[in-house]
Amino acid sequence: MKKLFVLLTTAFVVMSCGSKTPQPNEIWYTTTNGFPILSPDVRALNANLISNEYKGDKGILKFDAPIAIIGEKAFYKCHSLSSVTIPNGVVEIREAAFACCGCLRSVTIPQSVASIKEDAFEGCSSLSKVEIEDLVAWCNINFETVTSNPLLYAQRLYLNGTELTEFSLPPIIKTIKDYAFVNCTSLTRIVVPEGVESIGDGESIC
Repeated sequence: MKKLFVLLTTAFVVMSCGSKTPQPNEIWYTTTNGFPILSPDVRALNANLISNEYKGDKGILKFDAPIAIIGEKAFYKCHSLSSVTIPNGVVEIREAAFACCGCLRSVTIPQSVASIKEDAFEGCSSLSKVEIEDLVAWCNINFETVTSNPLLYAQRLYLNGTELTEFSLPPIIKTIKDYAFVNCTSLTRIVVPEGVESIGDGESIC
């Protein structure tokens, strides 16, 4: 009984201290120089910034409320930004939110995102990785234009850390929205289930 208690206590500590994803009121990032970025335009966010600190291998932007929208030009021309992890709970990324972040190499988009507006990642020519956590959610994002999707530059899509080169879409998928896999040159094969009712325009799949 004593041994079991020790194991349970250890597990609790690991779970409490080892979060691999940001809290709803945080945005995680890294920079090319290991220093905090200049604070984003908080007028483009739905919460007030509490702190912006670089701890260990990442920076953490902490807000006084959960982030629901990353607004227009929130991180525009943030030249030192090299990766960003958007928290679950964000539903929309607006126009030019990350535009002209020339050193941005990786972006993690949670399953809560439902809409990405025009030019959200325009000019992010260094992008090489888009990380997602749910294929169904990704296929249902409303990409306003082809320039809304970071895959236009990154060309590589990762699902929970694994690069997607070929896969079968889950049978529960009914729709593949416009531009979902645009320019994803690493993909060689996608199996689309019979139950899919609509596929976006010609650029939806590579």
